[in-house]
Amino acid sequence: MKIQSLKFTVIYLIYFGISNTLLAFSPNVINQKVDLERLGRLLKDDSEQFYKEASKITGNEIKDKNTAREFFILKSTYFFNLGKFDSMYYSLLDAKSLANNSKSEEIIHIFLQLATAHYYLSNFDSLAYYQQQVSDLIDSKSSHYPQHLLLEGLKFDLSANYNKAIEVILEAIKLYEYQRDENRLAVAYNNLAINYKNIGRTDLQLEYLLKALEINKKLGVPNNLAMNYINLGIYYKNIDDYEKSIYYLEFAYENIIKINSVILLAQNLTTRANIHQNLKEYDTAERLFLECDSICEKNQIHYGKMIAVLNLGNIYREKRMYQEAESKLNKAWELAKSLGAKREEALTLERLFWLSRDRKDFETALDFQTRFHTLNDSIINEKVKIEANELRELYEVEKKENEIISLTIQKLQQRYVIFTLGVVILILALIAQWFKNKHTLSQLKLMDSEILNKLRLETLEIREKDLMQQTMEKVVLQEHLDTLIEKIEKNNNDEIVHNVRAIKKKQNPWDGMIEKFKLLHPQFMDQLTKEFPTLTRSELELCSLIKMNLTTKEIASILRITSDSVFTKKYRILKKLNLEKNTDLTTWIHSFSINVREML
Repeated sequence: MKIQSLKFTVIYLIYFGISNTLLAFSPNVINQKVDLERLGRLLKDDSEQFYKEASKITGNEIKDKNTAREFFILKSTYFFNLGKFDSMYYSLLDAKSLANNSKSEEIIHIFLQLATAHYYLSNFDSLAYYQQQVSDLIDSKSSHYPQHLLLEGLKFDLSANYNKAIEVILEAIKLYEYQRDENRLAVAYNNLAINYKNIGRTDLQLEYLLKALEINKKLGVPNNLAMNYINLGIYYKNIDDYEKSIYYLEFAYENIIKINSVILLAQNLTTRANIHQNLKEYDTAERLFLECDSICEKNQIHYGKMIAVLNLGNIYREKRMYQEAESKLNKAWELAKSLGAKREEALTLERLFWLSRDRKDFETALDFQTRFHTLNDSIINEKVKIEANELRELYEVEKKENEIISLTIQKLQQRYVIFTLGVVILILALIAQWFKNKHTLSQLKLMDSEILNKLRLETLEIREKDLMQQTMEKVVLQEHLDTLIEKIEKNNNDEIVHNVRAIKKKQNPWDGMIEKFKLLHPQFMDQLTKEFPTLTRSELELCSLIKMNLTTKEIASILRITSDSVFTKKYRILKKLNLEKNTDLTTWIHSFSINVREML
């Protein structure tokens, strides 16, 4: 597989290098514009016309790289539909050389198509290579994910892991059904059917072959239809339903003619001829084998020709056309020996033995029988030797693999222990550092909180002092005004006395003091109101004045009431606060204020 893949690559590089050189030295390079939309429609509706128009463009250079790339991708699709996977491969390589980015959507699509081509060319290594190139670029949400899954299933199919192939292809089918991608869905159904056949689930094989056929009939892609009909024909042949087998194989023949695949054509003719031979319809079988012989002769398919003449010889023997039978069987014998096909050579010797026996030439019959058994035994012995060597190689490989696995496990265990210890130490170090940082952070927060509280208290004290100072200055002013009034009264100047009293009334030192206090201690007033909602506004104002350490006289002056009224108000407040009669209200208010600050 690797050699075949390398061969394709070398041929392509030689072709690409020569074509580029010729273009470089050509004096008139044609920059041709290509109508991709029209070509796409032709590819879908009229593949023959597509090929005619595409052939005119092949020799010319397309100026725009994106257009050129899409053109080669269209060509690869055309070759895929015809089952010409070598040509599909080369077209995709041309498209790949024009891709702009190694991680673009275009290159992902091209690589997946290259992997698909290598599946049909039975190049397992190349299939795995191209799929691996883009596996890291595709996730479960990608539009390319179903094709990636299908190729994964095809890999399992080629490695004979049929159950895993079925599991993965079923997952791809679900996504194709969701995307309504009927073309790839039909391919997936067909491959799923093949894998069900390999595990003996012929019921499911038939179910998915018929599902694929329903889609392929609608799409009308000749290659897909041909493969579908072939698989159905072989299915019915294996269960000895020859009538249905011939029915589907004849449909396959019509589509193989369209894609012009001589290999598939030879295989189809041989299979149909064998069925007619089993039904003893020798004339029809003869006609089909002769057609196969002619095609193989024309296209130099030596193995196909050998099978055709071998079967023709046996048919002529059945029809008692002994001379023609001998001629065909001798021709098949020569071809088998030249091709080194020992199994087919043994089959030819067996039929020559039957021919000689039927002709009553027992001496020749004995000679051919002896040769047949000698060759057949050598084939069996060689097969046994090959199987024994394979088993020995497998045993040695398994032994070495077990030794490697054992050593690897030991090293992994050592690394695991070292890694685990390292992780534990790292985790402990991180935990210790975390606790240390947490402790440091809590201390810093505590310090910050204490500093902020201290600053807040200092600020409040300063503001309270300023408020009291302003108030006291106004009190002094009031006293001066009282003295001035007394002096004026002695002089009996009523007008001046009246004006001074008016000034005094306007300059009450306690005006606005409560409102300023509320601004300084909003939390105190809010909390007091919240806890004791029955307190009236005047009672709350009295509590504020008490907190400012004002005397009963000063409070009476501010509130413009008598001292006895102040005592009465205090008593009422004690009752609303649910306090004892002998409780010092001033002390309680200061204690309550401290509690409010701590809550903050």
